[in-house]
Amino acid sequence: NVTFAGRVEDVNAALADAHLLLHCADAEPYGLALVEALAAGRPVVAPASGGPLEIVQDGAGRLYPPGDAGAAVEAIRAVLADPQAPQAARRRAEAAFDVNDSVRRLEALL
Repeated sequence: NVTFAGRVEDVNAALADAHLLLHCADAEPYGLALVEALAAGRPVVAPASGGPLEIVQDGAGRLYPPGDAGAAVEAIRAVLADPQAPQAARRRAEAAFDVNDSVRRLEALL
């Protein structure tokens, strides 16, 4: 089943109810929604372009060729069949997107 959530007021609650995040934007420069999903332990399925190329790694989800709906379906099926995907998503978020590390890097730049 697919849920089209529309406007979401409570992102954490929405992610808690989800099995994964399907991100369909072919041109995503960063992808805060992807990082939020990973932090909630939700694997991400996204087009292999832009930000998702750097964000979705280490078993934290799957990438598919932009515009290829069939490949997106296969990626979703693969993620749902992988019982380790939620843990991999959370590990990826903790390793690559630590808030304290981001603050330290921003302070160093300033």
